[in-house]
Amino acid sequence: MQGISRIRKTVVDSLCGHRVVFHHVPKCGGTSIERSLRIRYGISYQTFPLRSLYSSIETLRPEFNADDLDLHSARIREIQLLDYLYQDIRCIAGHVYFSNRAHSLFSDKYHFITTLRDPVEFFVSFYLQMFYSDEERWKIDYTLEEFLDTPLAQLFGTFYALYFSELPQDKLISNNQAVQLSTENLRKFTLVGILEDMAKFRRRLSEILGVRLWIGHANKSESKAGEKTDLLTPTARRKIEALSTINFEIYETAKNQLAA
Repeated sequence: MQGISRIRKTVVDSLCGHRVVFHHVPKCGGTSIERSLRIRYGISYQTFPLRSLYSSIETLRPEFNADDLDLHSARIREIQLLDYLYQDIRCIAGHVYFSNRAHSLFSDKYHFITTLRDPVEFFVSFYLQMFYSDEERWKIDYTLEEFLDTPLAQLFGTFYALYFSELPQDKLISNNQAVQLSTENLRKFTLVGILEDMAKFRRRLSEILGVRLWIGHANKSESKAGEKTDLLTPTARRKIEALSTINFEIYETAKNQLAA
């Protein structure tokens, strides 16, 4: 068995690039990046399948409400992340929040990377994804104008802090620590990309990982782009900007100080 393990390690070392964890924030270009990484690291790659995870939690804990599900899912994904790291999986990519525990234990071996996007573009793209979702638990039935007055819209405006501050979801809004903690944690990343300049991110990522990557444009839809333009009236933009103060502060710091 030790011989087989050594052979496998030799093969993985020769075919895969340097170890990497990609924190995939929704609607920030991550689907294309994940696809490229999965192709390049196929023999040592893991992700976080949300549909099956949520279904499993609902089966075991039918009394959970939506907030309970989100909290429990986040905890399980942190455990999965640590499990993958301890297994020495070479590429770990998906919708998982930043974990200081994972980073402090494995930052000497792994590159931690992520991408962000203009918060208004993120907000509208995320809204459209949920509006057209075929998963009932994530589907939105409101018009954009109606949605902007909901608690979920407030969460959208703090989503970058949800991923990087390690604060619980109910502590994000109007929390002075949310931006500070998020930016402090993002400074620990090897690479932070901005969707508006993916060419630069792609070059730096290939250099850091030591492999050539081709990153296309997954989930790009001309019809959705046109619909987004129609939805984003001046009034809607102003409301989204007001809701997204925390996202904007994190994004601007990343764009101006941390981006590739």
